[in-house]
Amino acid sequence: MKLKKIGKVIPLYNNKGYVRVDREDYEYLKQFRWCLFQSEKWRYAVRSESKNGVTKTIFMHREILKIKDSNVY
Repeated sequence: MKLKKIGKVIPLYNNKGYVRVDREDYEYLKQFRWCLFQSEKWRYAVRSESKNGVTKTIFMHREILKIKDSNVY
């Protein structure tokens, strides 16, 4: 059985491939520049945001789920 590709593709700007996201999330997420962050165990799509001279890392999965609480992983 061949799997149907679902969703839309967002390229990762550090030339590490792409992320496939749901169509309803695509329009919002495509406005940002996403990169690959790699830890010892995991890989994440991330972007940076600067406010008042402070830069923070935004994880795509947290953005999709609208998680603001830093105590929630």
